[in-house]
Amino acid sequence: MAIHFNLKSILVLSVGLAICQVLLGYTLIIGGGMALGYGAYLWQQKKLSFADVILLVAGVMNLWYVCGSWENVRQHDYYNFVMFADYFVTNHFFVMPLTSYLQSVFYHPPVWGLVSGVFMKFLEFDAVRMLSFGAIMASYILMWRLMTDLNIKEKVKLWLFFFYCFYPATGYMSNWVNNDAAVYFLMIATIYQAFKWYDDCSLKRTLQVAGLLVLSGMTKFSGLMVVPAIGVLMLFKLLLSPKKIDKLLWVKFVIIGLGAVLGFAWGLFLLYYGFSLLPPPQDVAVQSMKSYSLQARLFDFSGFLTPIVDFKAHHQIEPNVWLTLIKTSLFGEWGWQGKIWIDILYGLSFVWLLLAISGFVYLFFKPIKKDFVLNGALIVLFFSVLIAWINFWLDYPYFCSTEFRYTAIFLPISVLWVGQLFTNKSLPKYGEYILAGLCVLLGVARFMLYLHTI
Repeated sequence: MAIHFNLKSILVLSVGLAICQVLLGYTLIIGGGMALGYGAYLWQQKKLSFADVILLVAGVMNLWYVCGSWENVRQHDYYNFVMFADYFVTNHFFVMPLTSYLQSVFYHPPVWGLVSGVFMKFLEFDAVRMLSFGAIMASYILMWRLMTDLNIKEKVKLWLFFFYCFYPATGYMSNWVNNDAAVYFLMIATIYQAFKWYDDCSLKRTLQVAGLLVLSGMTKFSGLMVVPAIGVLMLFKLLLSPKKIDKLLWVKFVIIGLGAVLGFAWGLFLLYYGFSLLPPPQDVAVQSMKSYSLQARLFDFSGFLTPIVDFKAHHQIEPNVWLTLIKTSLFGEWGWQGKIWIDILYGLSFVWLLLAISGFVYLFFKPIKKDFVLNGALIVLFFSVLIAWINFWLDYPYFCSTEFRYTAIFLPISVLWVGQLFTNKSLPKYGEYILAGLCVLLGVARFMLYLHTI
């Protein structure tokens, strides 16, 4: 089974939808019509797969959400990025004078601000979210390829692909004007290319990994969280190489290392001028978690029965960091309508949590094969992000610091782990039906949530 889409077509589609939104409107109708037309074409060519259908339907649902949440609706850092884009437009897209830039949104590397500035100048700022929409769609394609490379069974792969595409976090990330969706895609792309590099170690693949590291770090510093994971792949490549002193291999290591350094170039620039890599903590009373002890933040589950944290409308917060991860992965920090569907999604998230933990534990008992190397890299990536996230909310004791968006890479990692669990531990027939039913229920619940809210 194959997906008949590629990353270039997704980029073209994203830009085209942005132009449609600004110049014509009716973007959902146009996008839905394009999806239906392409699906019909694949059907006529006898190429349409279930994976294609899942991708098309998930894409239309994401587009529905985007078109129904225009401007500053369910956003993060909206006005920061308006200012970010305006800086580039005002200064004719040159980062000069540097001091004025540093006094505004200095802690964001410049790539996404530059891209947003282009949209602000030639279309409108809000249209840049169509690139976020495209980034999420592209992540779907890469996840399918990663599951294929890990030899996950076809039926399991199909239903986990459904789960991934319809998980609510990928929907609301599609609408963001900030750099989160872009760096999320770039992290997945870097891991994918690094795994491919481990297989063929070609110079072309080396340059691709290095280039993705530069782009990731210059989009958002957290994009460089993949560096330790890539280091694991490089270490295994060295240990398993018949020639430990292979000059060409070491040259490739140096190229990838330079990519990581150049990806952090903006950080080095900030440190040189005496700035921090993050803005100084501000006393935002409504978000402050300073009154909660560390024990409460880790072990107070009194809010377990409340699925939503409606911070934006009612300044609600969830003190428990683990519950915050789950709740904000489903609903962000916003209110939603449709209680029964909210409860269903919330319940399904705990089923998934148990499966993800089981998948992680299983890694230590499965036979050592080629995928051992990728799993080692994924484990390092998981704990790198987890430690950085914990350090972040300890240094910045605010509700927003604990949200899922800072750990979004956990979603694709967990999908890969669960996929391997179900591939190596054969599901009984009723187990396949249960998995399929849970995935369909997730998609229906998300659809109904949108129907009640947007």
